[in-house]
Amino acid sequence: MKIESLSVKLRKMKFFAYHGAYPEERQKGGTYTVSLALELNSFKAAESDMLTDTVDYADVYQSVRQEMLIPSNIIEHVAQRIAKSLLDSFPLIQAVTVKLTKDNPPIIGANFKGSAVELRASR
Repeated sequence: MKIESLSVKLRKMKFFAYHGAYPEERQKGGTYTVSLALELNSFKAAESDMLTDTVDYADVYQSVRQEMLIPSNIIEHVAQRIAKSLLDSFPLIQAVTVKLTKDNPPIIGANFKGSAVELRASR
């Protein structure tokens, strides 16, 4: 058998953060959802069953958490910072897709589940 690809996904991580172009967003904050797809260049973990042969989800979560703590005007910038941080910190990650959703954007009269960006970055 030949493994052709391996991706690790972290879905719907919730954060409270202070991103936004409007002053009230930066003061009150809001909830955000982050989902990741990490494409790995090592298939060794599938055979070895060893954490050292893959990326540790807890470490990935902490990297995302640190980036979410830094206020930004737009979520595109936050998604880019998350992708860069992950690629810089985890050599096994060859590409990352970041989906970042602002769960309740401040649009008066709007009825929808959030605004989102999806960004894919690779080495």
